[in-house]
Amino acid sequence: LLQQSHRSPRSLRQRFDKHLVRRYAQFTKDPVAIRKLKRIQAAHSTQQQEEH
Repeated sequence: LLQQSHRSPRSLRQRFDKHLVRRYAQFTKDPVAIRKLKRIQAAHSTQQQEEH
């Protein structure tokens, strides 16, 4: 379990955060949540580009 969490905790947390913020943004029109969602999506897309 320790090795598994050490392998990629950041990508796992990022995926969870993105999912959480997306669900939160669906239930509210909070501009802060929408802005955070866009920032997470942008960071995720740039990270994938760096990997590939």
